[in-house]
Amino acid sequence: MKGIIDYTVKYGQKSLEELPFNEVDSLVLSQLSYLKFNHVIPYDTDVILSKIQQSKYVEEIFSDKRYEKPNRELFSSLINSIRYKNVLIRDFFDISDPVTNLQFSAMSFVFHDDLAYIAFRGTDDTITGWHEDFNMIYNSPVPSQIHAVSYLNNFASKYEGKMIVGGHSKGGNLAVYAFAKCDDSYKDRIKRIYSHDGPGFIEGVLTDAEKAAVDKKLRKTVPKASIVGMLMQTEPGYEVVDCKSYGLKQHDPFNWRVNGSRFKRYHDLHKHSTLQSESINEWVRQMSLSDRRDFVEAVFEAFDRAGITNLNEINSEPSRCLQRLSSAVDDMSTEKRDMVYTFMRQLFKMRFDKSIDNVKSSLEHFR
Repeated sequence: MKGIIDYTVKYGQKSLEELPFNEVDSLVLSQLSYLKFNHVIPYDTDVILSKIQQSKYVEEIFSDKRYEKPNRELFSSLINSIRYKNVLIRDFFDISDPVTNLQFSAMSFVFHDDLAYIAFRGTDDTITGWHEDFNMIYNSPVPSQIHAVSYLNNFASKYEGKMIVGGHSKGGNLAVYAFAKCDDSYKDRIKRIYSHDGPGFIEGVLTDAEKAAVDKKLRKTVPKASIVGMLMQTEPGYEVVDCKSYGLKQHDPFNWRVNGSRFKRYHDLHKHSTLQSESINEWVRQMSLSDRRDFVEAVFEAFDRAGITNLNEINSEPSRCLQRLSSAVDDMSTEKRDMVYTFMRQLFKMRFDKSIDNVKSSLEHFR
């Protein structure tokens, strides 16, 4: 079964008039927003997508080594397509601040005078991004949510056509939040919200009126073994997508199966995924907000002590990272240490899934 790169190759020669913008286009642009465009697209500069290849900094956009190969293939298919090559990229914005646990990035793709797609980047490869994600289980708005509303209001004030907002992972959460909280005068022009495996919200973040407005336009898709997208998910309004690979690797957009110009649907979430997400959500619900905060602070204090700042370190040297984390929590209180141990065991089991054997000996430290 095909994926998003196959889709861009097959349908990239069709214009939007021949094939209207759809859910797969949304995931394609959501994935594109993860590329490191910082030196290629200065803020307040408009750039045609196909012209990016001429930049002397073009190699920098593929600096996330986790997805370098598929990102290169995706980018190449887009700049050589009729469908995407002339799209105008506007208002690229990227900011990260480990002090306030802020990781936010967004960009807008203007197809023509009456269609623009605003893509909110999900969690990047930094521990700062992860930290902000976890802050969502006890606090809202987090800094990136505030930035998302400001970004959408600013873009909509300058662009008069129809808009679609979306994102993958945290980007999906930001797309929903930005629509819910943006100026009411812009809402009618926003025709669709796409959340691709994006987490939900803690109770009370969205009003009943905001939820009703979101529900009319939201299209939420999750992989069949979704964990991230089912976090704080309280409503049944989502569709399940078939995927290749297993476990947390299904969160990767390149593993989502595409059938024609739609995702290949799956009948329901895997039982294991449902039990795991329900277990996590119930565990979070039973904790007070202050207990959730203490848990998050303990976990990321351990990362800080261990000197781990980037997910690429965990991917490339999982055993070594576990050993550093084990040493980092030695002088923590028993309560904090137990919190970190519990989290680390679950993280590495989900992240490495079938390759868990190569880190199993290091996990013994986290009993």
